[in-house]
Amino acid sequence: MNFRLSWPNHTHFLLGGARVELTLDGVPVPLTVTPGGAEGTLPSGSGSPPVAVLTVEFRPALAGTPATVLRVRQTFALQPPSLSALSPGGPQPTEYAVRPAGAAADVVQRGRHPLVHSLADSLGVSWRVIIRTDVVDATAVQPLLLGRLIVLRGPEPHANVRILARTDGKLPLHYICATPPASSSAAATDVLCFLTPPQGSAVDVDADEGLLNAAKVLVFGDHTAIFLGTGLHDDRLKPRARDHFSPGSLRPNLVLPRRWEEALMASGKHVALVLPVPSSGSHNTAASGDLPAQLGQVHAALAALGDIAAPAGSAPSAPLLGLAAHSFGGPSLFAAVKQSAKSAFSEIWLFEALSAAQNVETVARTNGARILYAGYSRSSVEEASAAARRHPALTGRVTRLPDPPPPPGASPAVLATSSPLLIHMLEGIVKPATAWRPPAPFKLPNGERYDERFEVLHQLIVQGNDADGDHFLTKALKRSSLR
Repeated sequence: MNFRLSWPNHTHFLLGGARVELTLDGVPVPLTVTPGGAEGTLPSGSGSPPVAVLTVEFRPALAGTPATVLRVRQTFALQPPSLSALSPGGPQPTEYAVRPAGAAADVVQRGRHPLVHSLADSLGVSWRVIIRTDVVDATAVQPLLLGRLIVLRGPEPHANVRILARTDGKLPLHYICATPPASSSAAATDVLCFLTPPQGSAVDVDADEGLLNAAKVLVFGDHTAIFLGTGLHDDRLKPRARDHFSPGSLRPNLVLPRRWEEALMASGKHVALVLPVPSSGSHNTAASGDLPAQLGQVHAALAALGDIAAPAGSAPSAPLLGLAAHSFGGPSLFAAVKQSAKSAFSEIWLFEALSAAQNVETVARTNGARILYAGYSRSSVEEASAAARRHPALTGRVTRLPDPPPPPGASPAVLATSSPLLIHMLEGIVKPATAWRPPAPFKLPNGERYDERFEVLHQLIVQGNDADGDHFLTKALKRSSLR
């Protein structure tokens, strides 16, 4: 049987150091390495049926030491020639192996590896295998990407955090992913994509300098830490690394680490939290109908890396997809929902998402997706959620956070005591927290309108907790259909 292996984007710097091995009934099959693949001829096997095991591993050495960014190990049973659709002949995938983080041995999964595409004629003359290498693990070659997060991590348990990278040049080029360790032995692990505000984002670089240049690594590190990290109660740290607000000459610093890793772990859900990294002020193709396919690729890459796996001998089921956005991430979310299949997303979460009031019809077109409006804003939360509840297509599908919501026009003192974390955050700029008296909105020297009450609550909904002490993201996950 003629055998040919290939993978796309083979010239990408993260797909260097490729190693290919094919055995037939335990005996190595000689292969000729080609650009982006390998080829050879399989002899007759001794088994009944013969068993072929294909191992493909990519170990680039960007920082001097080779590191595995992707490994695929797939087993095939070479069935006798057949023209039957019920009992096809030729190579049939039977199982694959993954290595969960921290594990000493592989875990065998049933069926076909999610990154393996096998094409063979049923008479056993030719066989072609394609390894989908569009998304790989960039943290393997640059562990300093997580340096800032490690400093700002909350208490254990921790998630498996990775920066995944695309090799096809498509923007977004990177995804920040946090997956609970329990997902390496769960029947199903779902995906929650959170679109963060993209404005002000730098140009993301598809080159090795993005993982080797200290300044660029620092940008990635800050980005990961501010969303997944938990601030520290230490005024010696930069304001954005603290767990409380800090005073400023014109306005206080309100942007704190959002505690999303801690919130994810507290939920007890098997959900991979995925943050597409914006570039040049845009979410690019993540704000399109391509997003569900991208999240499928991310799920498959996490499965290849062992962060997602079912109990030994079974296989993880297809993931449910959730889509969330905060603030200026809203337009990207609505664009993705409009351009995707009506059934693409099971959960849609709007954390004071810009233009939510104008997009009630957008979320109403979905088939069965549960819609969460989270926050305090009159337009994007109060008015939008009220309009959604009145929409006949959204009956029974709309929920709200905080729960219960504060009364419209609630005083600052009432708001301050509505959240244990907000009390603590506010005490960085005013004591006691109930003495908080935000000034009337005013213009900054650059002409920007500043509304402290809005800004405090706009940050609270993504980095704080509800009256019962549950982080808002934790509560959203617990109440969701995500598994």
